[in-house]
Order: sequence, then C-alpha cells, then structure tokens
Amino acid sequence: MESKGSSTQRVDHSSELSSNCANVSWIRIVWARLLVGWIVLICAEVFSGASLKMGLWHPWTLIVTYWLYFAHFFLFTTLAVRTGRTSLASLYLWGVLFGLYESWITKVIWHGYGGDGKLVLGSIGPYGFSELSMVFLFHPVASFLLPLAVTCLVCPSLRGLFPDLVWFTGKTRGVRLFLCYLLFSLPPIIAMNSGGPLNLVRNLVVVIVVLFVLNRLSRPALAGPNCDRIVVFGRRGFVGLCIYLVLLYLVTYFGLRPEGMPSASVQLATGVFYALAIIGLWRHTAREPMPDESVPVDPMEMRRVKTFFVVLMSLSLVLSSFAGWPGLFVPIMLNFALWTPLGFLLTILAWFRDGKASPNDKLDEEPQPRSFLRRATRLAGFGCGGVGLLFATLLGLIYILIGHSVPKTYPTIEHPIAAPPLAANLGGGLEGFDSPYVGHTGSWDGKGGGMFGSSKLSDLDTEVAMGLRWTFMSVYWSSMEPDGPVDLSKGIPPAWQALDSFVIAAHQRQLNVLMQAPVVGGNAGGPPPWAGRREPGKSAPENMDALADFASKLAERYRPGGTLAQREGWDTSYGIRAWELDNEPEAYRTHWKGQAADYAEFVAKASSRIKAADPQALIVAPGVASGDHVVPWLESTLDVEGKNGSPTFKQNGNSYSIGPAVDVVSFHNYEGLDTFFSGHDMTVGRAFQKVRGVFEKWEDRSLGYEYSRKKEYWHTEGNFDFVGALSEERRAAWRFQFFTRAFAAGIRKVVVMDASPLEQIAVKAYVEVLPRPFPMLAASDQIEVVDGSAVAFQCLDGDGVEAGRVWIVWAQADTGDAMIDLPVIGDHVQIVSVGGQREMKPASQGRVRLLLGGDPKMPAPVLVVDRAKEGSGAEIDI
Repeated sequence: MESKGSSTQRVDHSSELSSNCANVSWIRIVWARLLVGWIVLICAEVFSGASLKMGLWHPWTLIVTYWLYFAHFFLFTTLAVRTGRTSLASLYLWGVLFGLYESWITKVIWHGYGGDGKLVLGSIGPYGFSELSMVFLFHPVASFLLPLAVTCLVCPSLRGLFPDLVWFTGKTRGVRLFLCYLLFSLPPIIAMNSGGPLNLVRNLVVVIVVLFVLNRLSRPALAGPNCDRIVVFGRRGFVGLCIYLVLLYLVTYFGLRPEGMPSASVQLATGVFYALAIIGLWRHTAREPMPDESVPVDPMEMRRVKTFFVVLMSLSLVLSSFAGWPGLFVPIMLNFALWTPLGFLLTILAWFRDGKASPNDKLDEEPQPRSFLRRATRLAGFGCGGVGLLFATLLGLIYILIGHSVPKTYPTIEHPIAAPPLAANLGGGLEGFDSPYVGHTGSWDGKGGGMFGSSKLSDLDTEVAMGLRWTFMSVYWSSMEPDGPVDLSKGIPPAWQALDSFVIAAHQRQLNVLMQAPVVGGNAGGPPPWAGRREPGKSAPENMDALADFASKLAERYRPGGTLAQREGWDTSYGIRAWELDNEPEAYRTHWKGQAADYAEFVAKASSRIKAADPQALIVAPGVASGDHVVPWLESTLDVEGKNGSPTFKQNGNSYSIGPAVDVVSFHNYEGLDTFFSGHDMTVGRAFQKVRGVFEKWEDRSLGYEYSRKKEYWHTEGNFDFVGALSEERRAAWRFQFFTRAFAAGIRKVVVMDASPLEQIAVKAYVEVLPRPFPMLAASDQIEVVDGSAVAFQCLDGDGVEAGRVWIVWAQADTGDAMIDLPVIGDHVQIVSVGGQREMKPASQGRVRLLLGGDPKMPAPVLVVDRAKEGSGAEIDI
C-alpha cells in the first residue's frame, strides 16, 4: 500500500519483529494478546451495552463475539504496522474497515441493530441513518482507537509504533472535553442495555476478574522492550486470522439473519465504502516507528484511565436502575443524530490527511497527534456546524416546499356515498361507535405504550378533551410474540399486560379503540424470527397460520365479552370491535410489495379467525397510502387469477381476495405531503376515489370471490403533513375544510392525528356542532356571493325545507375576502369560528350576510348553525 508519488520508501519491519521480544516466551505473548482482545471487547461491547443482557460469560460472547473482535483488531494492527500506515488518520480508516463487518456479519447498517428491519432514525437510501454511525464513528473509535491507545498504555514499548495515540490518554483540553462527552453519552446507552443493576454488577465482576488474571499472566510480555509481536502477527498467525475471518464472514452472512441480506446492488454499493477507505490509506505516506525514548510516558496516564472507567461504570450503574425510563433516551437519540454526520466528517478528514509524522526532535515541542486532533476538533466543530446548517437549510426548504404544496383544486365527488341510516347498528351498538372522528395522537411502541415505553394516558386525555369517542393503537406481532406463540392460559407476558392497561385506560375514558392489529410490516419490522419469512426483507411470514392464530388470540382477549372484558366486569358493553390489518402494506418500510396475494391470504385468514371469536367484529383494511402506486398493488389483492405473490404463495397454489373479507376499506392521506410528493393535487377526495374505484371495479370480476358494494370507507391516518410546514392557524382552518370535504365525499370516519393546540380547539368546536355530520352536501350554488369567491357545504338535520342545518362556508383560497348572503330558516344563527368563538347573528328577511376572511393558502371556514328552534336536529349550547 505504498503512497502514490511518495518519496518515502516502504517501511519493512519483518526483520525487526522477528527479533523483538526474544526473551519473552510465546505463551506470554498469547496471554498479552488475549488481554488486548478483552480490552477491545470491553470498549466495544460493554461501552455499547451490546452483550450485557446476555452476559459476558455467555457462550455466544466467548465463542463468537470475543473472537470476532480479536481477529478484526489484530488483522488491522498487523496491516497498519507492516504497511507503515500508523498515523492517527490512517488508524481511523483501518477502524472504518473494521466497522464494516456490521454490513456483512450482523447486517446492522442494512437491517437495524436487532436484524429486524427496525432502523432507529430512518434511512439514507438502503442504509440506516443512525446505524451507519457504527461503521464511521463507533467502531473506528471504540473498537479500534481506544483499545489500541489503552494497549499502548499497558505496554509502553508499543508507543513507538503508534505515537499519535498518546492523545487519548493525555490531559489536554481536547482530551478532557472528549472524556466529558463520553461520560455524558455512554452511561445511558450502557444502562439501557444493562438488564438492571444486578446484571450489570455481574458483568463488571467478570470484566474485572478476567482483566486481573490476564494482566498477571501477560505482565512479562507487557513490560518487555520492543514487544511488537503483541499487536503484529507473524506470517502463519496472520494467515490464520485471514482464514478465520473468511470463514466467519461466509458462515454468518448466509446463516445469521438471512432475512437481512440486501439486494446485490446494495451489496456492491457497500463495496464502495471499502474502496474509499483503502484508497485513503493508499494515499497516506508510510511512516517510520519512533524510538521508544522519543515517546513521552506519563505515569499518571494509567491512573486517569482507571478513574475514567470507575466513574463511567458508576454512572452507568446508577442509571441502570432507570432502564426503560424515557428520559434516558434523550441523550441516546442526540448521539444517534450526531454520530452519523460526525462519522462522515471524520472519515473525510482522515481520507485527506496525509499522515506524515512530526520530526522526532520536535515531538515534545509540538506533538504531531495534538496538532492533528486540534485541527480535527476545530474542523469537526465547523463541520458539525456546517452539517447542522445544511440540515437546517434542507429542512427549511422542505418546509417551504410542503407549505406551498397546498392543493389548488378540490373537485366535488360526482357520486358521493349516501349518508348512513340513523338506525345503523355498526359495531353491535357499542356506545360512541358511530362517531365519525378517530383520535390518533402520539407515538406507539406496538404493545400498548408510546415510543420507548412512555405512557399513552396524556394522549387519551387530549382526545377526550376534543370530544372524541375513538382512539387508536397499533399492535406489532413481533413485540407481542417475539420468541414464539404465547399461551395466555399459562400467564400474561409483560407486553400483553401493557396492552391490557391501554384498553382499560381507553374504557375509563369512554373511548372506542381502532386496533391496528396484527401489524407485521411497517414500523414492526416484519414477522418475529421464529415465524420465518417467505422472502428476505418483506412482510409475509413463512408460517401464515401462526399470524392468523395471533389475530385470534387478540380477538378472544379484547372483544366485547372477551377474556379482558369478563375480568374487568364489562361483559359485552365494551371491547375492541374494529381491527385494521397492518399499516400501509403496499410500500411502507418492511412491506408486502410483490406480495399482494400473500397479504390477501393474511386478510382472509385473520378475518376468519377474528370473526369466529366475534361475529360482529369489523375487518378494516388495507390501510394504503395515497398515490398512483397504490392502484396496481390494490388490484392484485383483489385479482384472484393474477396470483401476484411470493414464490411460496404460488407454490402453495391457493387463491385469496381481500374483497369478501373486508367490512371497512381504509386508506391514508396527508393532503399537503401527498400533494408535494405526487406533483399534483392529492386531496382526501382524490385519494378516496382511487381506492373506491378499485374496489367497485373488482366487485364481480373474480369468480367465487364476489362481494357487495363497499359503503364504509375510513380515513385512518393522515394530516396536512407530519412536519408542521403549515402554520397552526392555517392547520386549524384546514381541519374544518378537511372534515367537511371528507364527509361530503361519503367517507364515514376521519382521523384526528396529532392536532396542535389550536387544531384541538377547532376539532372540539366542529365535533360539538356536528357530532353526526351526515348528510354533508355541496351547496355553493345555494348561496349568493356578493363579493369575492366562496365555497359552501351544508349538513341537514332532516328532510324538508324547514329542517335545521349547519352551513360550513369559507372564502376561496387566494381570492381575498368574500361577502356572502346565506338563506336561513331561523330568526338568528350562531357563528362558530375555528378558534372556538361563538357569536349570535340575527337574520333579516330569511338571510344572513357574512364577511369571510381570505387567505392565500387556507382561508378559515365558519360554521353557521341555522335551526328554527332549540331541539331541532342536533342540539348545541347557544
């Protein structure tokens, strides 16, 4: 790996290494190497907490993990010394090559830390954003540089090979800041993965005992002069390392989590990371080792390292008592957000750094490692600031673009679905079940809680305060049955207890639950490992019957009159009756793309099992997103002859359609976001019409799988966007408009997702005035526009001219204010604004004149309550 165009000759240490440690027995060298391997394991696995729950004494740790780190570490230290690439920049790039094992062995950067498809902070193309930090920051520093620096500390004779590493054990301001940062960032990670204080103590005992024993056994080798053999393997040893790693990569790549294997193109792209790191090393200049006497040794260095380790583990032990507390995740998420861009930056700096050593006679005056680190620190600061500025600029640009992606046209649905009859008994008469507003507030962990196990109670209270009668919960199969089918007769696992608590809390607040369950793909990451997958990286489980069994268990436990209802004394008055089967199965993260027929099999089997437990249950599906991509996939779930499924599905030879199984057709729509991404107006009406058109087209096209026309369409996820690009005032106005347009199209339920405080006020006002907003009719032709341009809808209380009604009117966007005359039947009307204000306005000769405020994007509607007398139609408090 000689640098191109370099005048420095390649350094050949082979003759020196053969004579080093001549007076030290080979067994002492072996003990020293085992000690160094243990130090690497501590820095990589203890500091990340990765092996703590399982235990450092576990056979997997001792047989696989330890030797994985051992082989990688000594492979790259040997290559570093033999090629002369030992500057700090070069060592960083060796560490990047070390960290890339996460792409092949564990597949972390492609498939999440658990190999389950769950990426902590989303993705950059095919790679996990936060997971890339393992390659470009964590392993180069924690698994290579830090343990190598500690090795140079316990064996001072190695400092001549790696003089730059003195920085890590020094006492400069940069080092202090670095150590303070580690004390802030590492303890929460260790605590989170510790398995509790007792388990952490057991691991620390093992750490200390093994360190003590190996240190005693290897002391003669560590104290000897010129003991390069500790970190530089000979020819036979190096060949052994290579053979071991080749076998390890081959066996684990194909045998360990094969579902995480990406496509060939992604594998080739990963090869670019290797190539860039190797080219960077090739560009660096080979350097001579420094004489031992030229590298300063501070006797206080080891004391500082020991003090740091004690403080770090003490903090971790204290925090381990709070494992699972949401506050612990704040520094962890901050780390993840920082590490990836910082890792990219440091890798780029290391790539361009030529790695030339300072002259030996100037080492004390101006140490080379301090020069590099000081510059790197400054550059990292500027770089992080630049990256932050870039992200802020991109985010601002996205905000601006989405904020300007307000639909320009809202065409009226030509044949809206008729209003449901008043006597409809959907849901078996459960109280509040017919309410058309579904709360969808906060985050979910897939087992009854919020993200990271936080409480959902405040979210439920927010929904109650808005006057809602529905809430939402997503339930992940992989979270509820991670290790195999659960037998609830033998005990209730913690995940099921948490879900019980959520349902009980919803009952206490008189909220029905739209249970999105079972969720296999999306954020759930796919089926649990024990159920297998029909295709790598996709949702369809190999064992589809196990998924149907899980759906049956949920229905038996949570239906009205089910196990939980009997235990709580609800009998049949409360329970879960609406089940949405998976989340955006056609596209979102782990998906059923190319497995539409498999999804139909899932819906058919799950529906059968749920309805066997509760004949009045509603099967809600498919929960697809908005966009042109939805139509062909959705048609494939209804096209029995097409058999657009996995090879396993085709081999089984069975046919399925979601048409007969689905009671409620669900879809998602983010009007602003979907308009932005689709490039044309993607309103809730257009999204609804696309899905409705497919279901009506396939009503009788699959012989033996015909179904009657669907009447129930629910909007079960959506907002204007999910980044808040539209101001709160405009979003509150949008809520009024969105509800009105959706109900006018015939959509039976709409979701109230993550409403801001001003939106909550608007929702409460709308729900109070229109608890049953049917029939909602377009009525722009029934008003007189005196000035400007306006839109009008009306919701009738009943039939006949004298029936009470509620007008919903607003100025047309970007046309300025509008003045209108409304025909009314009462002698006064009540005006309700999006801000919740109520104003009485008298009528004159059967008309009311209103001035509607304009807005370029989202004019605020008003509700005009027009009823001849109190008690006519739905009552409101005037």
